[in-house]
Amino acid sequence: MAQKTQGTELFYVKSPTSIVKIGRLTGVTGTGGANSQIDKTDLDSTENEYIAGLPNPGAVSVPINFTPSLLAHQELYALWQSGASTSFIVGLSDGTALPTIATGTVTYPATRTFFDFNGYIADFPIDAAVNSKLETAMTIQRSGPKNPHFKTGGV
Repeated sequence: MAQKTQGTELFYVKSPTSIVKIGRLTGVTGTGGANSQIDKTDLDSTENEYIAGLPNPGAVSVPINFTPSLLAHQELYALWQSGASTSFIVGLSDGTALPTIATGTVTYPATRTFFDFNGYIADFPIDAAVNSKLETAMTIQRSGPKNPHFKTGGV
């Protein structure tokens, strides 16, 4: 059975005691990261030979219906301007429970799948066009691993 995407949410860690939901998302893409290649070809090889190297964290694209009055959108803009890194959390649509944080430690409910990663906002363009809405295609540059926290107990 396919899983619908409605209900997928993105959060960022604002402080050691605060997680903020980023509202008005229209998507989250690019959470992967291909492994680099390490060439192990030698003179006995008949073709190039490779082994997997380190994963290269990609950029995560987050299209948003930008709402200037939303505090979370204002804070994201300021985070982009500062260049500071933070943790981001994707909550998939297989549940509705929210992550919590206390003294810098995030707790993930077992009733929903989450992925977390660190990164910085590389771009936050604000687009306006005729007969449209304000939009941004925020780009988060991942740094380091993406950690899964899978929902438990069911099919």
